[in-house]
Amino acid sequence: MLINIGTFINRIDKRNIENKVDKVLGLNINKDFMPTVANIQNIDISKYKLVEPDTFVFSGMQTGRDNTIRIGLNDTLETFVVSPAYTTFVVNEDIILPKYFYMIFLSSERDRLGSFLSDSSVRANLDWDRFCEIEFEIPSLEIQQKYVDVYNALVANQKAYENGLDDLKFVCDGYLEQLKILDDVKPIGSFINGRNEKNQESKILRVRGLSSVEKSFIKPKRNINKNTLHNYNVVYPNDIAYRPVVTGYDDSLCIALSKESKNVVISPIYPVFYVKDTNKLLADYLFMWLSKSAFDKYAWYHSTGSARETLDFEILSEYKIPIPHIKVQQSIVDIYKVYETRKEINEKLKQQIKEICPVLIKGAIQESKGVI
Repeated sequence: MLINIGTFINRIDKRNIENKVDKVLGLNINKDFMPTVANIQNIDISKYKLVEPDTFVFSGMQTGRDNTIRIGLNDTLETFVVSPAYTTFVVNEDIILPKYFYMIFLSSERDRLGSFLSDSSVRANLDWDRFCEIEFEIPSLEIQQKYVDVYNALVANQKAYENGLDDLKFVCDGYLEQLKILDDVKPIGSFINGRNEKNQESKILRVRGLSSVEKSFIKPKRNINKNTLHNYNVVYPNDIAYRPVVTGYDDSLCIALSKESKNVVISPIYPVFYVKDTNKLLADYLFMWLSKSAFDKYAWYHSTGSARETLDFEILSEYKIPIPHIKVQQSIVDIYKVYETRKEINEKLKQQIKEICPVLIKGAIQESKGVI
């Protein structure tokens, strides 16, 4: 029997009136909570919505465009706040378990349905009323719990692996901080050069952008006019590029180290530089320092301009880091590469768990019908 979502969910609206909660999170397209990317300085978060344990957060914005239903479950024991633009709700646990309801939406099939149900506006939003009209079958609570237990076991294993990652990251950060104490710090300008090379005759067609979140090179999200590629900056493997415009104190500087196997090109607004002598400084070691939050704050503090503050290459070159022996640099880089590799494996594990959820939901439905 198919049941409308609207029959067993209750919309709630609890606000952070007394400002007791200061942890602000957002919701990404992967249905995960993350630190908000919005600038909340001078923002009154007493108007933000409280997300208590077992509370859901929903956003119908751009469901059609992104082909995903943004929905998240606070399955922790702590309370945080989200933007008032989000919808918060709880489910009737006499009918459906919160975790089981969440598992239902870890499905590309549900995302496609949400996209289909979205309106025809430019943003292609999924309205709350339309969301509540979605139907699906609900097995008994006993059967739900059985498959939720399987899901929880998979997540527990992934979290154990992730905790090991945190320990490895702690080792890396601790190693760097120790170097800063034991070694003299030097301006990086003595070790780097700007690469002012244009893509003459548009020979290179591999275009890249920069991600401030991942601090990495990414494929551009918009179409590029191939007739303008001759003006783009060339990036060699192990070159570093950055976005000179700096937005705020707590914002991450858009900077990345190219791990591409071939030369690529990047927008002419992005300065590109490289390490002059890799027998004295490793690009990976340098980037470890430039990707830290301390450098983000340095960039903000030393940026100049009126309407748009920018970090000039000359100012970047004055940033000081410890330059130990090349073997010491290589040892910390090796540890960090292990961390990066394991981080990629962890992301794959999380994706595999999400891909298993539709199978678990199907199994629960079949068991409720006596098929298995």
